[in-house]
Amino acid sequence: MILKPNMVLSGYDSQERAGVDEVASATVQCF
Repeated sequence: MILKPNMVLSGYDSQERAGVDEVASATVQCF
């Protein structure tokens, strides 16, 4: 099986952007 995941990112209108580590952690948690 091949997975092609997308990254979990902050919302477009969000005032606060997530850092690289936070994005990676949230993306992995979705698995």
